[in-house]
Amino acid sequence: MGASVTNRLIISGNEQVHNFVKALNEQFIEDYKINGFQNNSSVRRIIYGHPPEIAERLSKSQDTKGVHFIDDTKWRPIETTISLISWGGDAKELQDYLLAILSRLDPWVLVCNQHSTEYLSSISTRYLLMSDLAPEEIKTYIEVKVPNVETDAFFKRFENIEIKERKKAFKLVKEKFNWIADNMYR
Repeated sequence: MGASVTNRLIISGNEQVHNFVKALNEQFIEDYKINGFQNNSSVRRIIYGHPPEIAERLSKSQDTKGVHFIDDTKWRPIETTISLISWGGDAKELQDYLLAILSRLDPWVLVCNQHSTEYLSSISTRYLLMSDLAPEEIKTYIEVKVPNVETDAFFKRFENIEIKERKKAFKLVKEKFNWIADNMYR
């Protein structure tokens, strides 16, 4: 299956968008209690709306990417962030799908996927928004030097690099789209 990728979908939008994201997180948390950790069918059932038997069949197919929810709501805002683990690459398709859904609630919605591999050797940031009825993306990528021994100091430094990279990508979004306001940064 390959290395796992941590995907943090950080969403900026109006109150309807935030209520939608909060409801998704709550559904995932409830599903987690019932179906357990690493349930790849939950994303297909909750976000895509597949019936359980189809979601299960798709999740077991070797041709599909494995994706499951991680409950980061104790550390990240429940109404603006959805955290996922994926295998076989990032959750770009899910980010695209959420943009299409959420742009119906708020045409100015901004969806960021900041992702890193389990080895913490790189950080990719991809902002996605609708512009003239078409999705537009801004991406950044940085490699991170991983020490031989990963300490708390390294994890803190990695977290600071994530924040810096998200700010850098957001600045690029603002430069390209003059209607993006500072308060849209999450």
